[in-house]
Amino acid sequence: MGPFILIWKNALESIYHLNKALQDQQNLDFHQIAKANNLMGIIYLTHGENEKAITYFNKSIQIRIANQNDLDEPFDYLYNNKGICFSRIEAYDSAFANHNRCLRSRVLRQDTFAIGQSFYNLGALHFELEAFDSAEYYFQRSLYMRENASNSVLSAVVESEIGLANVEIEMGYYKEAEKLMERANNEITYGLSTEISLRLYKAYMNLYHKTGRYQKAFEASEKYYHTRDSLFGLDKREALIRANITN
Repeated sequence: MGPFILIWKNALESIYHLNKALQDQQNLDFHQIAKANNLMGIIYLTHGENEKAITYFNKSIQIRIANQNDLDEPFDYLYNNKGICFSRIEAYDSAFANHNRCLRSRVLRQDTFAIGQSFYNLGALHFELEAFDSAEYYFQRSLYMRENASNSVLSAVVESEIGLANVEIEMGYYKEAEKLMERANNEITYGLSTEISLRLYKAYMNLYHKTGRYQKAFEASEKYYHTRDSLFGLDKREALIRANITN
């Protein structure tokens, strides 16, 4: 078992091995059983089977709660994963509840980078509901936390920049959005994921269309579809879903 489950072509094989492990639990401790259930949830989340994913995340949570006296690590990331599932099936109250529960735990642990992830997810929820003022607040906080975390990761910073830029576009702050996108574009040259590039090109398409720069919008769309449909894109694309294997 391992992170290879996030590679699309290995999903069925991974489900087989994880199911086999879960059917023979005598040789596993509760940490391994809980982890296996979380990995199963992530596989199903990656492939859009959100109800199945929630079932496995709940199993992992129940196991950890039952053994919490022996826990040596936090498990708030499981609420993060559930929040993503609920947002995908448009169960927004449950999505907010799980992301906020995750956030409270991360604040208590003072995990700056993880807090930034939770802020991003809350921003994405508000954006989806067109609550742009709230989305802007959470994306701004996410960007600040991710930039200032001791374990900062460039792809996460760029993700927050693009999220904030999308809000600024919808609010009509086009200059501010373009500055954020220029930063993100410069950082993408460091070889970040195909998925991040697609998000940026899509944001450029929207910005240029709204500002009447139709030739540039067309050029951005060419980059978007070329990247999405290229052999590299199809082979290497990532399910950048902000789900966590561990904290």
